[in-house]
Amino acid sequence: MYIYVYVVLHAIFIFIFLTFLNIKIDLHLHLQLLILKNTEYRNTNILGK
Repeated sequence: MYIYVYVVLHAIFIFIFLTFLNIKIDLHLHLQLLILKNTEYRNTNILGK
């Protein structure tokens, strides 16, 4: 019985941890994309002037 509870708790913990990691990676990629778009926009503005 105790082993079962232990395994379930670990599974939940790992699931939450992986989800958290996934969200962090998604945010990081999103920020990188925003920075890329921002620099591209600035470059076109400089070239346009």
